[in-house]
Amino acid sequence: MVSRIIGTILTLTALLVGTLTYVGFYTNGYSIFQKLVVFLVGFILAMAVVAIM
Repeated sequence: MVSRIIGTILTLTALLVGTLTYVGFYTNGYSIFQKLVVFLVGFILAMAVVAIM
C-alpha cells in the first residue's frame, strides 16, 4: 500500500514537472488552449499509470 502511495506521488510530480517544463520552455508558438490540451493529455496518461498500479 505504501508503494502505491509513493508511486502516485512520483507519477503526479513527474507529470507536473514534465508538462510545465515542456509548455513553459519548448512551445513558443502554442496558444493557451493548445498548452492546456498538452497538460490534460499528460494528466490523463498519469491517471492511467496510477490506475494500473
